[in-house]
Amino acid sequence: MKKSFISRLRVVNGGKLEIEVSAQITAGRGGVASLLNASDDRFKARFRKGWVSGEPSDLAANIPALAADIKKLDGQAVNTEITYDEGEILAEMGGQVLTVQITEGLTPITKYQIDMLAAGTPRGMKVYPEGHVHAGSVITKDGNPVYSASTVVLGTATHTFIEHDRIVADVSETEDAVPVGLSSASE
Repeated sequence: MKKSFISRLRVVNGGKLEIEVSAQITAGRGGVASLLNASDDRFKARFRKGWVSGEPSDLAANIPALAADIKKLDGQAVNTEITYDEGEILAEMGGQVLTVQITEGLTPITKYQIDMLAAGTPRGMKVYPEGHVHAGSVITKDGNPVYSASTVVLGTATHTFIEHDRIVADVSETEDAVPVGLSSASE
């Protein structure tokens, strides 16, 4: 992982504060294609986010860089937040890095995903990202939706990724097309 930082501090219910950790995840990406397409944004590692809430005094004691902003949020309404620029507040606690761990599965992983599925409005399924030709479509494995969850962890993350189904383009309209550099005439 190249970067991990705190991107937001937010007031949540119960007098607690939530930190949002953004981590640049490189697992699942790489190889020759990434090296040969380093200037293409589609091949760059993306920031994944994870959230964890805690008592304001414990957050201030464990992440001193947030102490002043924690005081600013004291007594503020739920959802009041402070956002940070990339790298402004390093995600560290006790000298160890806070990072985001990604877990993918074929069944709901979080209580929220389980509750939404039971209510008939499934959420938390992995979808193709913006800019992808199938953006917003659910990613599947053997036809089943892939669920994804992120967890903030201390130290090294152990990711679980599922190799998903590949979408095969319909080539029926291009059957007569000739690949670049080849001739349709026999030589």
